[in-house]
Amino acid sequence: MLQYVIALFTILLFLVLFFLKPKIETYVMYVLVALPFIDTKILPLEFGFVRTFDLITIIAFLFLFKKFIIFTGKIKFYFVIAVLLILITILSGLNSEFGFANYYNYYPIITIFIFTRFLFIYVKEDLKAKYEIINYFKIGFSITLFFMLLQVLFGLRVNYFGEVGLNVISDTASFIRYPGLFAESQKNGQFIALGSFLFLMNLKDLSFNKKYFSYILFCISVILMFLAGSRSAIGGFLIASSFLILFSNVRIKITSAAFVLLGYFLFSLISINNGALSRTDRIENDLDFRQEVWQESFEIAKTHPIFGIGLGNFQNYTTKYNQDLYLEISPGDYLYFTQPENGYLKILVEQGSLVFLIFCILFLMPLINSIFNYLRGNLEFEVLFVVSVLIGWLISFNTIYSISDYRILVAVATFLSFLIVNNHRRILGQ
Repeated sequence: MLQYVIALFTILLFLVLFFLKPKIETYVMYVLVALPFIDTKILPLEFGFVRTFDLITIIAFLFLFKKFIIFTGKIKFYFVIAVLLILITILSGLNSEFGFANYYNYYPIITIFIFTRFLFIYVKEDLKAKYEIINYFKIGFSITLFFMLLQVLFGLRVNYFGEVGLNVISDTASFIRYPGLFAESQKNGQFIALGSFLFLMNLKDLSFNKKYFSYILFCISVILMFLAGSRSAIGGFLIASSFLILFSNVRIKITSAAFVLLGYFLFSLISINNGALSRTDRIENDLDFRQEVWQESFEIAKTHPIFGIGLGNFQNYTTKYNQDLYLEISPGDYLYFTQPENGYLKILVEQGSLVFLIFCILFLMPLINSIFNYLRGNLEFEVLFVVSVLIGWLISFNTIYSISDYRILVAVATFLSFLIVNNHRRILGQ
């Protein structure tokens, strides 16, 4: 019941603000500030699984449609390939044996397209908007951190969903992987890893005290990420940090090395045998298990190479054709996989190789262009924070398809849009 109350309040507040200021800016900024709550469901699964972000986005689309359909500049290339992604995904559903059985899986590809389109328009209308976007993004992310802090302090009774996921408490109950505002800890870890670098951005014009407060929030983010216990998120974050440090000056390299040593010392005091770090003895077993699932999933992708089996149909397919892809929760209680424990494989299996190729283009082009433009001196160092964030997320995406959650999907789309806008800043008049 709490979720429905929060969803109603979030929607009503948006309606009030949008009525007072019916602009693209209102929609974009509200989504980023209300980010922790946009995945909250309005209708249960049996009635269509509509979520807060769906309704807010459709309202904005209907009232701002005229601005939505005006296209200028080379950024329309990304619009075209995004449209292709949507159309091919729909074709894969039409081609699937199971059709649109899980039709609610198609909402996000439409609504995130609308959001990013409005995001580009807003930045084009106001050249300083991309910096404001980061600041509003920080507010939404800080709310998520605050909730998780309450959970760490007062225990899992502080829970947004009323119950905890399967991977939150270990089999031996020796440690907890905190889920925060998410249903389970893996997505929570990914989201924190995505947002942590926000506190290192847009610091140039801040006062001395505000800068150090941002550094403190960054450190808190890192600690909470470890408490979420997602090894893929931690691994992605460490690689992203290493990439960022590689391009930094000597002072930052030395400071980073000092913080790494201090962090290791603190975690040793807390007990290195707690949380994600205590699971290193199980990595080999976990990897063997995942590889079995990945191999089975890849065989499915080879059977349906072009259009896949249809978005959201992985469980339907495996229940019928690959019945060994399950977990035994308790004696006689089986849970069939809804995804192949790998974000890339889920796209390849369900949406096919064409969508997978477009997905790769959407990420690799902005990332590669940003690195080359920075090396040529055409972009500021700050853009490497965004590059690092996305590299870290792409690594962690290898273990879980996390963009089914609107909070992670919007965060990834916002960072990706930031890169695209920066790479085309001359087109935007900068």
